[in-house]
Amino acid sequence: MTLFVGIHTVQVVVTDTSAAHQIDTGAVQQALIRELNARSNHTHFRAMTEGDADCKLSLDIVDEEGHETRAYPGVDGADWQFHAVTSVRLTGRDGHLIWANPTLPMWDRYFFRKIKQRKITPGWSDPTFREEFAKALASQLVYQVLSK
Repeated sequence: MTLFVGIHTVQVVVTDTSAAHQIDTGAVQQALIRELNARSNHTHFRAMTEGDADCKLSLDIVDEEGHETRAYPGVDGADWQFHAVTSVRLTGRDGHLIWANPTLPMWDRYFFRKIKQRKITPGWSDPTFREEFAKALASQLVYQVLSK
């Protein structure tokens, strides 16, 4: 957490330059802001989407994939594993680099239940999953950044 000494505000920016382009960057951005602000009692800074901030936390999704790992026909469900590689940068107000990790891997497992009854295609197209993946990615990223 020594990266944030003297910092009161953090602008969070999320982009997706992967070939698949499946992850909802808006959901990830909001999840990151919620996760960072939930820890404000300990961090003493506030995260936001725009405005004049002391620093900028930039997350770029550079690779992503999802695939079924196991089917459960008896309950009309399936396990899926999702993986993303992100590039993360923390820069100061003047643009100088404070910290970076160009290849930070993230992953999550998700169980899709009642696929046929809900008439969903499991994977990135499921809105519930997209929100859950955004939360998992945000939680993993915040842990990585705040542990520095």
